[in-house]
Amino acid sequence: FLLDEALLSVVNEVEVLTIELSQKLVENELLGREISLADVEKQYLHFN
Repeated sequence: FLLDEALLSVVNEVEVLTIELSQKLVENELLGREISLADVEKQYLHFN
């Protein structure tokens, strides 16, 4: 019984960590896109 509870809590923690990690990856991807958009705008303004 105790083993099951310990296992469940570990599984829950792993799930939470996985969710947090995927959210961070999404945030990083969005940041990367914003940065590349800013670069494109700079180049565009520079050439015109």
